[in-house]
Amino acid sequence: PDGHVAVVANGFTIRHIDVQDEDNFMVGANLFSSALEEGLWDGKEPFDFGKMMQPDTLLVVPRYTSMRMWRIYSRLAPSLDLQPHVDPLMMPFSVKVEVPVSHRTLMDMHRDHYEGTEFDLRNGALAGPFRDPNRLEGGRGQQIVRGEFPRAISIPRTSYAVVVQSRPRELAEKMGSAAVAWYASDAPATSVFVPFYA
Repeated sequence: PDGHVAVVANGFTIRHIDVQDEDNFMVGANLFSSALEEGLWDGKEPFDFGKMMQPDTLLVVPRYTSMRMWRIYSRLAPSLDLQPHVDPLMMPFSVKVEVPVSHRTLMDMHRDHYEGTEFDLRNGALAGPFRDPNRLEGGRGQQIVRGEFPRAISIPRTSYAVVVQSRPRELAEKMGSAAVAWYASDAPATSVFVPFYA
């Protein structure tokens, strides 16, 4: 919806589909028949896209998706006082944005390590050497000590991040470009966002 933000963090966020609402949904002709054919849906219960199509990641990394959704939503809609969930399907599809958002706000969110929250990766048992918020996945330590740490929005193995900033028509005509794509190569927390004009 207008004025809302939706977070897609390595998981499905669309839940219920309204095929009559063509302004908000584009549905493939064989979506329902394929779900029936594959045994993902019985044709009787409500069609829940996220629940049926999402792999069961809760057994492997339960908070991999939901923590990032919670963090963005809690920063952009603080009055909702959303709490983190293990199951990402318990998070809302979208939230109404309550704070001003600029391209720099989005860049900052791409760099996030849960700073200032109880999950701050710089503090306590979650912190690495010298309060380093970066976690390298795998290795002997994770084999010896079972469990998980929160997956930050910016992680060392991130290849790139992009923030696209559209311009109002008047400014686009004056500047000669309709948009700016801010590109950060490598992990956003340690990268620079470089503008590319379109």
